[in-house]
Amino acid sequence: MENYNVSIRNGVHRVRVTLQQWKYKGHIWLNTGGNCYGRSIIDFDFDCVDDDLENDCNLVYEEEDNCFTAILKDDDGNECVVEGEADDFNDMIVAVEIIAYLSEEEYERGGSKPQN
Repeated sequence: MENYNVSIRNGVHRVRVTLQQWKYKGHIWLNTGGNCYGRSIIDFDFDCVDDDLENDCNLVYEEEDNCFTAILKDDDGNECVVEGEADDFNDMIVAVEIIAYLSEEEYERGGSKPQN
């Protein structure tokens, strides 16, 4: 991120969460609005996931079995299927990063959507 302007009130943070098991990785992106900043934004927890998340790892929550599944990939495109409960997926988080921050007006206009 080039500039983190915390003087923007009620903005939208674009957050990237990286999952990793061995050499295989996947990412989740979410947009978080409101008047929060820094650590409170990057405090991601799978126990609190209640909707679909934008991701590159085919992340799926199976409500009936109370578990997540995902397909992580290495740099060569090889795949590793992982599954488990929220705690298992929380243990795979190796990075949580704010990658963009926009005012609500900028975000709603769609002129400069936060990038992955």
